[in-house]
Amino acid sequence: MRLILFIFLFSALAVGQDLQALIGQALQNSKAIQASGQEVSAARLRSQAARSDRLPALDISMHYRHVSEVASLELTLPAPLPSKTVDLGVYDTYETALDLSIPLFTGFALSNNITLTSAVQKAQELNLEQQKKNTAITVIRLYRKMQGLYWENAGVRAARMRIMLQMEKTSALVSQGMALPTDTLSLRLAELQFAQQELALKAAIKKMQNQLEILVGEAVKIDLRSLPVSHLKPEARFDSTAEALQLSSQQVRLSQIKVSLQESVYWPNLALQLGYRYGKPGVNFIENDWMGYGVIGLQLRWNIYRWGGDTKRVQAGRAELAKAEWQHQEVTDQLRTGFINALEDWQTTRQQAEISARALETARRQFEVIESQYEQGAVSSLDYNAANLDLTRAETSYNKSHIDLALQLQEINFLSGKPLSEWRP
Repeated sequence: MRLILFIFLFSALAVGQDLQALIGQALQNSKAIQASGQEVSAARLRSQAARSDRLPALDISMHYRHVSEVASLELTLPAPLPSKTVDLGVYDTYETALDLSIPLFTGFALSNNITLTSAVQKAQELNLEQQKKNTAITVIRLYRKMQGLYWENAGVRAARMRIMLQMEKTSALVSQGMALPTDTLSLRLAELQFAQQELALKAAIKKMQNQLEILVGEAVKIDLRSLPVSHLKPEARFDSTAEALQLSSQQVRLSQIKVSLQESVYWPNLALQLGYRYGKPGVNFIENDWMGYGVIGLQLRWNIYRWGGDTKRVQAGRAELAKAEWQHQEVTDQLRTGFINALEDWQTTRQQAEISARALETARRQFEVIESQYEQGAVSSLDYNAANLDLTRAETSYNKSHIDLALQLQEINFLSGKPLSEWRP
């Protein structure tokens, strides 16, 4: 019977794709990662734009203006000279202006805005790295779970083949009057139950395969040549610089900067303005001719009162900061607890794997004895079915424990904050 299982497994199961390669393909194909990459690019450009706000701004403008009335002065001259009206303005004004504005003091608004956009860029970069890890662990979970289902399905098919082989032998014995027809019916019922289980497993595998192929962007074939290595031990330690923790800490930093930015309204704004004008009449409306002239000035703007709106906004920002600090503590506790639980799960699964190995050996010996006794007519088909089911369950448990160990190692890497480049799936 072992020979039948060996032939079945290694003739039906072809060499599949390497998990590490699939992760690489998923990282390239992931739409979420592509979107996060664009967010990083946008944040970097916004940060560069914020830095340019500290530099002098140069503007050019042109305008034309016509007025319907201008002030005039009536001059009464001695006789016989006639009276004369002198216009104290012009009806048409033309002007081209070149202005340079230099911010001297903005209440720290510009520096805080630069700090804010840089912090947003850092947060987006952390989010991109976290997206990569999320994609990688999703691929690993699907791949390992599919492996488990494939091996379970292989065990069910092997059990079904054992039943079908025994049905042939039993049918021959029934025709010779050496076995009861009920034995054949009992075996047939067990075979149908295994067939149902096989169909359910195939459906579950297909659903997971569809998900994995969407992530990877191409058809996927699982490597079933051997079970994952299960003797490896987790080397990861909980890292306080993990992206998830840094991202949470960065949210606190963003809230702090926003409060500082909101407080900048309490300060005045001072700017130096330099300009050159060329127009008609310029500053000499009497000659009313084209001329050029320079302008220099200081602008001070300081809000004195806004009905408490600024204070309320600052208070709201401080409340958001307190909220971010509490959330950071909660995220830290959750990640640390998840990491500790993952280590404990791995220890439990490792012990279960050792027990499942002994249980599998026992189930095999039991099945060999029952199979021999059944062929001799010493036990019923019910005993044979029970032994066959015990062997199938023992094989499934053994395979599952080894696959779970491999998966849990990567879950520990994921929760610890270990760099993706150091994962060994």
